[in-house]
Amino acid sequence: MLSNCLFVTALPKLQLLSQTSDSTPSILNVTCTAMSFYPPRIILSWKHTIPGVTHTFQQEAPSLNHDGTYRTSSTLQISDSLWSSGEEIVCEVNHSSLTQPLRESIRREGLLPGSFLLGKLKICYLKTGLLSAGLLLMVLAVIAVHVRTAKFKHSEYGLQGLNLKEEEE
Repeated sequence: MLSNCLFVTALPKLQLLSQTSDSTPSILNVTCTAMSFYPPRIILSWKHTIPGVTHTFQQEAPSLNHDGTYRTSSTLQISDSLWSSGEEIVCEVNHSSLTQPLRESIRREGLLPGSFLLGKLKICYLKTGLLSAGLLLMVLAVIAVHVRTAKFKHSEYGLQGLNLKEEEE
């Protein structure tokens, strides 16, 4: 007979990130991380409407956190050219602590289909702009030092001239 049983659960929290693959720049890794959940049994799944995507993904075994909860992640690999602007990828989590699946979505914004190069160009322009701004600030600093030095020399000679006139009187 089960009496006075205590069932402990902790709701998962989700985080969804997208980044370019280190080994293959034309592949994007979309990673869904479920954190701070208990018990450790959990299912992460992917939902999207992107045609031609092979479901290349892997789910890690849950790992124990220092507080007794668990964490796991699943990574979906997708070709950069297939994920068009405005299309959404959803990570869905099923866990015993939830009354319904938990979902987190990520949408590709601001890039045209097949625009991996466009994203790289934006980064290049940003770097060039920051470098130009830094160079401009350095030039302005050199000019300011030069002007200040010139004023100091001028005022130093002017004071010496005043001192000479005072000594003559």
